[in-house]
Amino acid sequence: MTLPPLWTRNFRLLWAASFMMAVSFYFLLPTLPLYVVQWLHASPTDVGWIIGLFTLTALAVRPFAGLALDRFGRKTVYLPALILFALAMAGYLIPQTLAGLLVLRLIHGIFWGMTTTGGGTLAADIVPPARRGEGLSWYGMTMTLGMALGPVGGLWLLRDHGPTTLFVAATVLGLSGALAAALLRPPVIAPRPPSPFAWSSLIEGRLRWVALLFALYAATYGGVVSFITLYGAELGIVNSGWFFLTYAVAVATIRPVAGRTMDRRGPAGLFTIALVLLMTGFAILALAQGLIGFLVAAAVLGLGSGIVMPTCFTMGINLVEPYRRGAANGTLFSALDLGIGLGAVLLGIVAHHFGLAAMYACSIGVLLPALMLFHLKVLPDYRTRMTPSPPSTDPS
Repeated sequence: MTLPPLWTRNFRLLWAASFMMAVSFYFLLPTLPLYVVQWLHASPTDVGWIIGLFTLTALAVRPFAGLALDRFGRKTVYLPALILFALAMAGYLIPQTLAGLLVLRLIHGIFWGMTTTGGGTLAADIVPPARRGEGLSWYGMTMTLGMALGPVGGLWLLRDHGPTTLFVAATVLGLSGALAAALLRPPVIAPRPPSPFAWSSLIEGRLRWVALLFALYAATYGGVVSFITLYGAELGIVNSGWFFLTYAVAVATIRPVAGRTMDRRGPAGLFTIALVLLMTGFAILALAQGLIGFLVAAAVLGLGSGIVMPTCFTMGINLVEPYRRGAANGTLFSALDLGIGLGAVLLGIVAHHFGLAAMYACSIGVLLPALMLFHLKVLPDYRTRMTPSPPSTDPS
């Protein structure tokens, strides 16, 4: 059977828009804390608020963004949000007080939540159903490559050219992404049936088990992104950026394979392998004594993560009608944000009392319940919902 094409004009434009937005975002991820401390003379606590507010507002807006995408159309919501996300980057060029920067981060987080939810929903609409897992895997590569390239480029711009050049470059990249998005001609999705607003419509209830599973994974990921630089320093590793590069290469390597496997064989064996890889990676990380163990752990964790994320999103999209894809993406992205945030806090408490190596060992204890949840709840529920109902018979 000949598969329908994946890299259509729409998909290429969406991929380019998302990639430029991701690099723009990751320019600031490692550099904004340095800017706040060195240029605004703020404290580490202030840095925590500046990073945290962005995440909290993105989390809060995602369910509303999903509802808006379903009710008003994908491009109608996505394109203005992407333009405003890019223009918010220009806001950093205005001389800032700490209070002003906190307000800007709050606004910026809103548009980040809207654009990432909108882009994922557009990707689900554009890719052929027969290649949904593969297509969403390739789309997710935009964030992976952004994570690999953005921090390196952002740190170079800040170090060699200063914050003004950094913020201008981030703004230009964001606006370039918006230009690509403006050229999109996405398929028309039949609108959801008219109904009065209900708070329950913000979250897609059929995804509750998938979302909980995703949040457990995200909690362990929160421990990685929040503390891996400190752990690298503890191990005597000068440049922990090698961890992120190795991690990103592993994710990029496995994602297309994972997507095709999901399309052909489903999630059962695939997701089990992913969780085993993640637990193995955290064990290696907890036992690492130097650079080799550090990078081997990064590769194994990257392979596991590269399977988990597209598999969860593909399951979620498969379980809902086209007019609920916005709500489905909002639900899963909210689970991701919430898991990362709570994981960073709770694992940080473990690290404070028992050390970073013990914290990464505890991450295995988070993934064991995830493995049980997948086999006892997520997989049976997914199989039941994906099995067509037998035709009814009329006894008359």
